[in-house]
Amino acid sequence: MSEEKVPAECGIYGYCQSYNLQSIIEVSNAVGMGIQLDDMLRIISSNAADLMDAERGIVFLFDDSANDIWCYMATSADARDIPFPMDNGIARDVAKTRMITNIADAYNDARFNSELDVKAGYRTQSVLCCPIINYEGKLFGVLQVINKKDCGTFDGYDVKLIASLANHASIAIAKANLKDTVEDNKRELAEKQYHAAIGIAITQIIHGTKNILSSLKGSEYLVENALEKNDIDLLKKGWHSTRLCIARLSNLTYDLLNIARFNNIEFSKTELTYGSVNSLATEIIDMYQDSGSGTYCNDTVITVLGDLDESLPKTMFNYKAIHDAVMNLVSNAIDSCRDRQYADGQEGRVVIRTCFDRENNFVTIEVEDNGSGIKQEDMDKIFNLFYSTKLSKGNGLGLPVTRKAVEEHGGKIDVSSEVGKGTTFRIKLPVVKR
Repeated sequence: MSEEKVPAECGIYGYCQSYNLQSIIEVSNAVGMGIQLDDMLRIISSNAADLMDAERGIVFLFDDSANDIWCYMATSADARDIPFPMDNGIARDVAKTRMITNIADAYNDARFNSELDVKAGYRTQSVLCCPIINYEGKLFGVLQVINKKDCGTFDGYDVKLIASLANHASIAIAKANLKDTVEDNKRELAEKQYHAAIGIAITQIIHGTKNILSSLKGSEYLVENALEKNDIDLLKKGWHSTRLCIARLSNLTYDLLNIARFNNIEFSKTELTYGSVNSLATEIIDMYQDSGSGTYCNDTVITVLGDLDESLPKTMFNYKAIHDAVMNLVSNAIDSCRDRQYADGQEGRVVIRTCFDRENNFVTIEVEDNGSGIKQEDMDKIFNLFYSTKLSKGNGLGLPVTRKAVEEHGGKIDVSSEVGKGTTFRIKLPVVKR
């Protein structure tokens, strides 16, 4: 058996001939750019084969939980995953000894498993194998090249090259592991914050419900007294108070639904409708107009109007999700009008408008109001979960849910606003043919 073992620390920063410099630079740049680990390993294994004039380059990764290695392979001509026996003895031995191993004839080495050669119709001859170790001595895997072309054997220069590439691989894997750890920590923190905020929101809803029930008892007293005294003015006052309580209960119900829906907004193809969004816009407009919406809000008339583009193209969309999204925006618009003090002769106005953006192939649903508007410092926060400009009247759930529903369609939502003049939200959905 012809074999050469070299300490893994030997020649990591070895010299490089000028014709190989470009490949080394490519690997270094890829590591520095922080590309995906799979792509990084493909580049390293492919360049390893090129640099050492080998037929194949292989990266084995070490699995801490299984205390074993698994194979990821790429050749200089074609990068792809292929099956590989887990009991590959040479790579395993290199992982254990952490020594670079150079074998001239694999079939004369007792550790070599020839089954893959038989299955693939391939003949492994020479093998050069190097452990992938970080600066702390932690094992990440093994880098291996197979079959020096022209029936040659790997030399000392190849040993220096594979050690250098293994060093780059260790940096890439360490960066990927660190990124995964950071992302896991972010997700864990976000989940904790989410559940904490959910608890606060539900507490607010419970307290809000208690307050509404107290108000309803007061309204009940007014109505009963009005009926006993046949006092129409008192009856109107009691009924006005009752309607306000009903509206507040409706908002609380939406808040609870939004909490339940936020992490579960996903659509299957069977849940999609092919048609015009004008149908849901018309339904919402008719509902508000039939109910005389807003006429009781602080004695201010609030009218919901429609301005629909009848030439709007059909598209695939989830009817309920977009309906709820527009309803959310209209409800916010009415609240904004209710919060504004209008001059004599003025009234609140909410317009639901549709149009077609031919240049970008989007159908657009606008909800425009002439209400109180949104402060500039709040504009970047209104889509944040649980952020609300309504103080005690809102739980900051409507807009995040609306945006998520729109984005699940591949669309986007934007807003423009001016304090004291009003706000316009725009839902833009891509036109998707059936």
